[in-house]
Amino acid sequence: MRVSVSHLDIFRSWLQNESQDLNWLLAELKSKTPSEPMLRGRAFAKVMERIGEGAEVDMLCQDGFTFCFTGDFVIENFPRREEKGEKDYGGIIVSARCDRLLGTVIHDDKTTSQFDAESYLEKYQARFYMDIFRAHKFVWNVWEVKEMDDPRSDKCYCVHTLHRLEQYRYPEMESDCRDLALRYKEFAEKWLPQ
Repeated sequence: MRVSVSHLDIFRSWLQNESQDLNWLLAELKSKTPSEPMLRGRAFAKVMERIGEGAEVDMLCQDGFTFCFTGDFVIENFPRREEKGEKDYGGIIVSARCDRLLGTVIHDDKTTSQFDAESYLEKYQARFYMDIFRAHKFVWNVWEVKEMDDPRSDKCYCVHTLHRLEQYRYPEMESDCRDLALRYKEFAEKWLPQ
């Protein structure tokens, strides 16, 4: 059985929120259509790969999205290349794709319309990524965006704030990841037949 880290975080969120309906979870896990925020995030990741050293950028376009940078940001110029990895947690293979892996540090860019630090720190994405890629530190670069009207693009976003969060490896991390993966495996065998 294979599962992505994003599906494990959807499952974890459902486990922590008893008001969520089982049908909601099943629909989320079976959905093949990426949401608008997911498409925006993918386009933004590609934009970040294109920014070069010393570049001064006000606006970049990618995959039908326009990003207008209105803040005064300094973006580190290090190799930006998506890394893929996976790990077997006892009969369930968890797959991950991180934006950048620099030695033992992972950097991941996210876009959001409203920043909530706690929601990122609760996610298991950082834990699984650090475990799968044998990293010791995970850096969230959370870019706050606001949709804006622009005649050049139907999907134009003002990029106005950058928040950085850091998470670190801890002794029980691999065990915590394994426990969640195995709970998902048990759930999927019952509710998501192959």
